[in-house]
Amino acid sequence: MHSETWLTGPSSPKVANDYSYSSSLQPCPVVLQSTASRTRIYRLPVVLLLVDLLIWALAASLMWAVLNWVGKPLFIPNLRILIIPCVASLLGAWMVGAYDQDSNFVSLRYAAESMIAGLAAMVIAPGLVALFGNYGGSYQPSRLLLFLTPGIFSILSLLGRRWLWRINGGNLVHHRIIVIGNPEEALALESALKLSDRTAAVTSLQAAEATKASLTALLCRDHSEARQQKTRDANTIVIAPTTSHDDLNHLRPFLVSLHTSTVPVYAWSAFWSLRVRMHDCSTDTAGWLFEKDYQFSRTSAYGHLKRLMDIMISLAALLISLPVLVLAAILVKLDSRGPVFFRQQRVGLRGAGFSILKFRTMTEGSEAAGTTTASNDVRITRVGKYLRQTRIDEIPQLWNVLIGDMSIVGPRPEWSVCVRNYEDKIPCYHLRHLVKPGITGWAQVNYPYGADVDDARKKLAFDLFYLSNASPTLDFCIILKTVYVLFGRVGGR
Repeated sequence: MHSETWLTGPSSPKVANDYSYSSSLQPCPVVLQSTASRTRIYRLPVVLLLVDLLIWALAASLMWAVLNWVGKPLFIPNLRILIIPCVASLLGAWMVGAYDQDSNFVSLRYAAESMIAGLAAMVIAPGLVALFGNYGGSYQPSRLLLFLTPGIFSILSLLGRRWLWRINGGNLVHHRIIVIGNPEEALALESALKLSDRTAAVTSLQAAEATKASLTALLCRDHSEARQQKTRDANTIVIAPTTSHDDLNHLRPFLVSLHTSTVPVYAWSAFWSLRVRMHDCSTDTAGWLFEKDYQFSRTSAYGHLKRLMDIMISLAALLISLPVLVLAAILVKLDSRGPVFFRQQRVGLRGAGFSILKFRTMTEGSEAAGTTTASNDVRITRVGKYLRQTRIDEIPQLWNVLIGDMSIVGPRPEWSVCVRNYEDKIPCYHLRHLVKPGITGWAQVNYPYGADVDDARKKLAFDLFYLSNASPTLDFCIILKTVYVLFGRVGGR
């Protein structure tokens, strides 16, 4: 779920039999929810549901007016017919957490899941009306109206929640992460948070110094600082790998009490996966490789669905962009000598090589120098500079997707020359070849363009996260963020 349930993860200390006496060790009162806050928990879903009903009525009225304006006049559907797609839209919203107290309505994951729910309602609603909505009716309702209204509703509902979140100070949160471990681990986590564009203050607390009193003091201090800054405090406790289960025996009941109140407690790997959304490359990689999480990305259902979507999207995109491709080919040919298309050997699934297809954006023979593209590279042609900025040079890669060399979403295919260099210097770099490379990926939308070993190591952390968490939802998140990057023209060279 987008709300990302607070879990301690598989490597966390076992807390069985601790609940019986954890109630006697209550945390600092400032971190417990007040009675008024608990009342708001039950009030919020009702308010959001009423707002969504108004939004759905607005979306239906808007689409009815637009369709009447562009075409022949439509009959106003009766209430019985409208109830079916409305319920389908609201159920879809409920399933992705639109009425949950702890949902982050401005997160990319919530946006992706909301759009998926909207698309599902667009398909399901007309079918349900056709099956159950016409009994006793004297006319056929507009299929286009029933199809478009759930999609418009999902967009308006998402925008409304983002607006409500911001005006209520949802983005004014004092984030504090307490790492029970050594200072080096806290620094590594803080660097990863900055790399993934997440803001939080990280505090280190040695396992020997971690007591109920010391944790309570930190939590109360953070609460006081948040009140002074007129923000809301959001504390999280992370158990670092160097902290053993025995180190926490004396603290386990108190951690359980915190975790079941308002302060989530994470194991190290769980926090990186759920919150940082990267893989910690400093830890042992061989273990998670054979876990169920990674195996899911190789199951036939997900693999076949992804391949089907690759074929449909690439074929449709090639047909739609055909005029742009023809114009770009003419401009490339007129601008400089050489072929229209650029082919280069890249490394694909399980290390197999393939020839990637792109529009040529550099002078002929530039790749012979054996160097990657740098900022303001003099080898880039005039037309090539524009093609790179607009990403038009990447469109021919859709052919690689169509024939099965690549996927729409996956780790970026690297030049074989670079791969040999990276595999010699970066441990586990070859693991990114366990899935098909993609036109866009989790590393591409989270990390700017990079050309050296250090950049490749940081991008690997994102690629390995994708390998172990590949899913239709994550793929949709990446596509949504790619659209943002394209319009923002971020990272192109």
